[in-house]
Amino acid sequence: MHEELTFRRFPVTTGISLAYLLEDTDSYHGIYILHFADGKEYVGQAVDFLSRYRVHSRRYGSRITAIDFAPVIRPGLDQFEILTIHWRQREGADLLNILLKNTLADYRLPDHWMPQQYPITFRLLPHQIPDQKLRGQDASADLQGLKNYVRLIEHPRSTEAIEALAVFLGSTIRDPAKTEGSNWVVTAVPRSDDGRRRLACLTFQNMHLLTLFDSGRGEIYATANIVPSPVLSTRYKGEDQWHEADHVMLREVRLQPRLLIQALKEDPCFVTAARNAVSLWASRGASVINRQHCWPLADALLAHIYRSAEKVDRRV
Repeated sequence: MHEELTFRRFPVTTGISLAYLLEDTDSYHGIYILHFADGKEYVGQAVDFLSRYRVHSRRYGSRITAIDFAPVIRPGLDQFEILTIHWRQREGADLLNILLKNTLADYRLPDHWMPQQYPITFRLLPHQIPDQKLRGQDASADLQGLKNYVRLIEHPRSTEAIEALAVFLGSTIRDPAKTEGSNWVVTAVPRSDDGRRRLACLTFQNMHLLTLFDSGRGEIYATANIVPSPVLSTRYKGEDQWHEADHVMLREVRLQPRLLIQALKEDPCFVTAARNAVSLWASRGASVINRQHCWPLADALLAHIYRSAEKVDRRV
């Protein structure tokens, strides 16, 4: 039996969403190697690498300079993780793995994992980023986006807010990873000029189509701008607003996040109205505030969308 583990290297200092870089990857479960600015490495396994990386990112921040990732079927994660650790050890890597320091030095691989019986070829491929994926964000914008994302996830209702944003995005765009940072932008804890406490905004071109607010009383609520219709007017309370500069009418509805999610999952009329609003603004070109795009929050939204799609596929 012969196995080949092919790692692809991804830089993490480009300001590009990790989910966007990984969009051509077969799956998000596999083996990864984190590379640090001081030359050290960390080898790990993950069933959902995007979620695992967010944990590492919060812990290590800018110390991580690159990632090597290789998709692996779930039953093989334990074996390939230990084999990768031994490979990096043979290559002279300075590993941070606690497991390696405490126990692996004296650990003998099972006979059926030994190279002569279970040969492994390790390959590392560089990752080429197409020019259109480079968004030219500067380091200060990336750092501020990361700080704002940390502020968002520290909010007690952040999980609910992220789910609402992800369901809206996944319900209105066919492949959001391909238009992230261009047609749509998400911002975490954006500045507010009207006294309301914004947690996050999902923006298309120059229009905030979905905004999550903190009520200040331990609750959060969402406002969604959708294309009005007679049917929706009877189902959802809101205010029709004429946008003179854009020559279009939108209906702003205010909902609790769980009701918004329910509407997006169960009400075809609401989904159509939301999609029409997205299509209207997305067709006008790139977002005018793409510099404010919060790539860690975008990763969280895309990971949520892909996990939900995997669950549907498994049920089918």
